[in-house]
Amino acid sequence: MKGIAPIVSTILLLLITIAIIGVVFVFLGGVMGTSTEEASESMGHIIESMATRFSVAYVDTTGDNLYIRNIGEETISYLHVFVDGAEKNITVESIEPGSTGILSIGPLEEGEHTINIISAGNSVEEKIDIPSKWVVDFTVTGQV
Repeated sequence: MKGIAPIVSTILLLLITIAIIGVVFVFLGGVMGTSTEEASESMGHIIESMATRFSVAYVDTTGDNLYIRNIGEETISYLHVFVDGAEKNITVESIEPGSTGILSIGPLEEGEHTINIISAGNSVEEKIDIPSKWVVDFTVTGQV
């Protein structure tokens, strides 16, 4: 009977060790699965934001409009626009890939302005010079 006690204690120690390893495996498997899903989702957002690209196609200095061409692979649904460092509250309609959208930046004073347009994966800086508005003032003198 003296030889059975060491065998039973060894078997109990092996079973306890296997149980602890099993619990750790299950816990780490859940943590790793969650981390992998989150990393995959984050990578998807990064790829999507990098596929959002645009350029300024035309600046209408008389109508105060910017024409934005979507040269990326994703639809542009929002843009942040800054004029001389101040953010403009501009609503952007969705711009599909390959198409052009219009941003109305409002009336600007004459002179040079710096416009920054920022999306999730792209930013463009455009310097524009607004010419003075023509004002015609005349006086009729004499008789006809």
